[in-house]
Amino acid sequence: LQPAAALAQEMPDGEVGCSCHSAETEAWQQSPHALAAQHDSSLPLATCEDCHGSYVRGHPEEGVMSLSASVDKCQTCHTSTFEQWDVSVHAQAGVQCTGCHLSHSQTLRLSDETLCQSCHREDVNDSFHLTHQVSDVACISCHPAPSANSDEEIPAPNHDFVGISGDKCIECHSESIGQERIDIKLSVGEMSPVELVTLANRVPDLTTKLRNAEVVERSMAATSVMALGLGTGMGGVLGVIFVIAIGLVIQRRAKS
Repeated sequence: LQPAAALAQEMPDGEVGCSCHSAETEAWQQSPHALAAQHDSSLPLATCEDCHGSYVRGHPEEGVMSLSASVDKCQTCHTSTFEQWDVSVHAQAGVQCTGCHLSHSQTLRLSDETLCQSCHREDVNDSFHLTHQVSDVACISCHPAPSANSDEEIPAPNHDFVGISGDKCIECHSESIGQERIDIKLSVGEMSPVELVTLANRVPDLTTKLRNAEVVERSMAATSVMALGLGTGMGGVLGVIFVIAIGLVIQRRAKS
């Protein structure tokens, strides 16, 4: 059923359901909620009532219909997606479904990169993320875990947003990683157990040094911007002083 037809069954004769919400209805008609049954006839069609509840007679003048944007409503149908989200950093930060998705079209509120950077602006300013950014690698190309859809599910990305796995790196860097693996295997095979243990013990220290270097890099970038602004300001002040001095010299010569 279309949402209008579904609601009309509960409305007084002569009234048309959703006639006041044409924009929302049009967005819904192109959404996964409306089109899910086209992919799998066993999937139910999500209508207005499924999210908003049954029509209240007299709405909107007399009958109030409460609107809930809580994730509790979404998990009724999207159980696996909810389970992924529930253990994610987004859940810990209180970012619910409608924080990223529009309610009726289910599309993202902003473009991929703009949406992610609206919250993670500081996280993507290190050299690792900037390198991928200039190569037009989107955030969601690496961060969501690979989707594991069953025959009963519509293909969709996972929502756990876990740390990047090695498999994700291999998707783009298979050739370089393959050669590195050969080189590492050869060099490791030539090392003694003592040398291997020594190298393993250096990993925490090297990791700390790498993080410190990234902090210094960001600090230097900020300092450069401040220095440029300060230099420009001082140059302007000195220029004004120079012009005033020249003017005074010219006045004195004119008087003499």
